[in-house]
Amino acid sequence: MTRSSATAVAALCGLLCPALASAQAVRPDRPDPNVVPFEVREVGVDEKLGAQVSADLTFRDHTGNPVRLGDYFDGTRPVILTLNYSRCPKICDTQLRNLATTLGEMELTAGDDYRIVTVSIDPSEGPEVSESRRRGYVKLMGKGNWSFLTGTPASIAKLTRTVGFKYKYVPETQDYHHAPVAILLTPSGQVGRYLHRLSFEPETLRFGMVETGQGTLGTTTDEFRHLCYTWDPERAAYVPRKAALMMAGAGFLFVVGFGGWLSWQWRHSRAESGDNADSSQKSPGVRREDARNGGPVNAPAAV
Repeated sequence: MTRSSATAVAALCGLLCPALASAQAVRPDRPDPNVVPFEVREVGVDEKLGAQVSADLTFRDHTGNPVRLGDYFDGTRPVILTLNYSRCPKICDTQLRNLATTLGEMELTAGDDYRIVTVSIDPSEGPEVSESRRRGYVKLMGKGNWSFLTGTPASIAKLTRTVGFKYKYVPETQDYHHAPVAILLTPSGQVGRYLHRLSFEPETLRFGMVETGQGTLGTTTDEFRHLCYTWDPERAAYVPRKAALMMAGAGFLFVVGFGGWLSWQWRHSRAESGDNADSSQKSPGVRREDARNGGPVNAPAAV
C-alpha cells in the first residue's frame, strides 16, 4: 500500500497491523490515525495461506439462482475474492472501483483467464442489490464477467472464518467495520495471497494471479520474471530477488562471454585454414616437364 493510500484510509495497515484496518477507523472527530475506536479493535485479517475454501458453500448470484463456490474452482483459473457490502460508506466502493479500473487495463480478461467473485458480508442484501452492483462494476471494467453473490449468515460466517476475514456489525449505525482486502485463490480454491489495499497495480495483480494460478496462467516470460521476484509482506508488493537477479546477471554474462569466445575461435580457425590454403598454393611443386621426363631437369643420374 502506498503512503497516500494509507493516509486516505487513515491507518488501514497491511500485514503488520491488521487490527488497525477498518472501514471506518478514522472519522472527522478523530483526526489522530493512531486512535482506534474500541468497536473496531477486533477488525482485520488473519492470513490463512493455504486454507481450503469449502466448495459446498452455497450463495445466490445476481439472478437469484443458487450457486456453489465450487462452481468457480474449475482447476484451471485462479480466483480473485473480495468481501464487501453495498451500503459501505466509502471503502468498499473505492476498493472495487480501483480494482475494476486496474483489471480493465490488463491484457487478462475476467471470466476467460481468471474468475472474480465479490461476496456481500451483509445477509440482508439480495439479488437485486448484487445485480445493480455487478452491472456498474463490469461496465467500469469494460470487459469480462464479475460475479456478485449474496448469502445467509451461516454461509457468510463460514467463508469469512476460513479466509480469516474479521468484521463487526455496529447496530447503532447499521454499518460493518472491516478491512479492505483482495484474496487470491488457486484454481482449486486454496488461499494463495492477500492484497491489503484500496488501489491495485497491474503488475502486482498479474504477478499474484500467475503465482496462484500454479502454472495455468501467464506466459513463459511471466514465469521467468516471477522467478526473479518474491512477495514482501511488509511492503505488500513483489520485490526483486537479489540472489536470483545476481545469478541471472552472471548467467547472462557467462553466455555472452562464452559465445564471444566461441565466435573468436571460429573466426581464428577459419583464418588459419585460409593461411594454410594460400601457403600450399605458393609452395614449389613438380613441373609438367619434370613429370613427363620422369624427374627434374639436370637431376643427377642414379647409379
